[in-house]
Amino acid sequence: MNNQKIIDNAPEGAEFISSMGYLWNDNENWFIYEAATDEWSHLFFHDHEYSDWKIRSLADIKRITDLKRCLNISECMIENQKLEIANLNAALNESKWINCRASLPEYGDPVTVKAHGLVQLVTYTLSGAGDDFDVKLDWFEPYHFEHDDNCKIPLSNNIEWMPLPKSEALKEPKEGRGFFIMKEDGQWEPKL
Repeated sequence: MNNQKIIDNAPEGAEFISSMGYLWNDNENWFIYEAATDEWSHLFFHDHEYSDWKIRSLADIKRITDLKRCLNISECMIENQKLEIANLNAALNESKWINCRASLPEYGDPVTVKAHGLVQLVTYTLSGAGDDFDVKLDWFEPYHFEHDDNCKIPLSNNIEWMPLPKSEALKEPKEGRGFFIMKEDGQWEPKL
């Protein structure tokens, strides 16, 4: 039996497993689970060779299975991030930069910005005075940050932008690995 099956099949009250079966201890006596009768029987030490039991704590086994699941989740998330980065890099290489003199994005739309030849590593959005005022007063600011004047990029002839690529459905990572999909409520759900 693997660790997960040991946990799944453990009878109520079991604290340990050994080569003899499921056990629990009340600090004075040991009991063994009899599957045929679905009962716990008092275990007498002189009836068995204690050294051959190979006793394992179910709490330890559960912790191991939880850690393995966390590791698998982390590996899945890393694989998804690698795929997303590859998709974004491919989209950036194929996309055309738009100079602010030619056109501006819609206010609030997330965009990638290249300021004075340097691609910014933060997603930006067009903000500012809007249609009621002179567009020269507008600027780009980080999309997910609170308004911070130190992060603003004022519009100029040296600013280019491009819309972010549309997010494609997640692709299957390497064989043998699971991956995650985002549910409608924004929570990640493993697809193993």
